[in-house]
Amino acid sequence: MRGYKAILFIDVDGTLADFPFRKTVMPFVYKEVSKRAGISEKEARQLIIEEEHKREALMSKDRYDWDDIIRTVARRLGIGWDYNLAEIIEKSNLSNGLLYPESKPTLQQLEDMDYLLYAATNGFYKYQNPVLEKLDLKRFFKAVITPDTIGHYKNEAGYFKPFLIDGLTSVMVGDEYVYDVFYPKKFGLKCVWINRPKQSIWNVDEVSQVDTSSERPDAVISSIGELPKVLEAMV
Repeated sequence: MRGYKAILFIDVDGTLADFPFRKTVMPFVYKEVSKRAGISEKEARQLIIEEEHKREALMSKDRYDWDDIIRTVARRLGIGWDYNLAEIIEKSNLSNGLLYPESKPTLQQLEDMDYLLYAATNGFYKYQNPVLEKLDLKRFFKAVITPDTIGHYKNEAGYFKPFLIDGLTSVMVGDEYVYDVFYPKKFGLKCVWINRPKQSIWNVDEVSQVDTSSERPDAVISSIGELPKVLEAMV
């Protein structure tokens, strides 16, 4: 086995890129729901956000199944919905402007430094895998870990357990405090929190009902580009 320095679980949205799926696919969804239901795009957006927030607060197993979220809202509005969001993202031309400029060079640097990298996201594989491929990020990761493929979210130890290696330090890196710091710390991982200004209405840390005050990150950075340096003191 290659002599890895440590295992890094790296989040995607808000960590490596500026929410590509949501910023590429969801505007189309709001427009289409608005047109079919005879409501404003703002109203359509709010209904969808409320459904997602409700599922997040309950930590339901389908909380990031966007196809199911949209179908649920469509049924309430009495409209049909036959789009497949995974197919839409597959056909989309993702803007490289959604990729944080420091992401790719930093991943290359970490790979060269012999870190074992996993993409660790709560987004479903059918949505996140095309994003990683289109942004040319997937090649840096040994695997893409998602709740629909592993059967667990980041708030469950089973999400990380299959990928841990005895004797190797494991570090979770991400921007959502509840999922990227609080729970991983409880499971014995070290954590680097990316405290990036939240620009998305999907701010899980504001929606979650979890009291995260008992856990603190091992390091706090403002962008993924700072990661190699802080890791030197951790592993």
